[in-house]
Amino acid sequence: PLDKQFIRNYLLSTNWDGKSVPPDLTSEIVKKTSEIYCEIYRIITNESIS
Repeated sequence: PLDKQFIRNYLLSTNWDGKSVPPDLTSEIVKKTSEIYCEIYRIITNESIS
């Protein structure tokens, strides 16, 4: 799915309490987020960012 649930799942897996400063995202999570937003852009505009 093209949403950010996978980020929520990652944060839950780190036992983050949701109140303090969240942990840094891994490079894998950052890459996946970028890929998702590029795909959303492509769907909306019918153009590729890269």
